Amino acid sequence: MTEYRKFNINSTLGFILYILAVLTAFGRSGISIIIYLAAMLFIGLAFNNSKRIAQITKDDLPDYYIVLLPSFFFYFIMFFITRKQVKERIDLMT
Repeated sequence: MTEYRKFNINSTLGFILYILAVLTAFGRSGISIIIYLAAMLFIGLAFNNSKRIAQITKDDLPDYYIVLLPSFFFYFIMFFITRKQVKERIDLMT
């Protein structure tokens, strides 16, 4: 399997799982966390494939993944914190 094909598969699976994690976050948080971690795994694999492609083609790609991966993690944490705060405010109003 070529690196480009691996990149396509890993990035597609990572994107789909990330969307599923966001959609399932409103229900059972345990399942959404597992899906989110799987998405981060596939996104990390896609970045690794991208780096290998850059090495093969002798191209210097910027290392955006150093910033991108932590931003996904912090967004997910902020999503749950914000959701909890909004729920508490609504409960106080009722």
